[in-house]
Amino acid sequence: GNRLEEAMFVYSMTSEFFPESARIWIGLGEVHEKQGDSESAIRAYEKAVELDPTGEAGREASKRLSALKQKQ
Repeated sequence: GNRLEEAMFVYSMTSEFFPESARIWIGLGEVHEKQGDSESAIRAYEKAVELDPTGEAGREASKRLSALKQKQ
């Protein structure tokens, strides 16, 4: 609904200002996932892993990525 659209707008804008933040890409991935857009969610999670391959955010994104790919 409307809240998802608002969240998408906020994360999209924030990702433009802070493109190096893995957390923001995870948030964007979550919104895409909730909207049923698996492809965009996967791209966002992959970006988070790329930005933070060994950190906590990267591990979280990697877990979400695996779960999402198993659903497909």
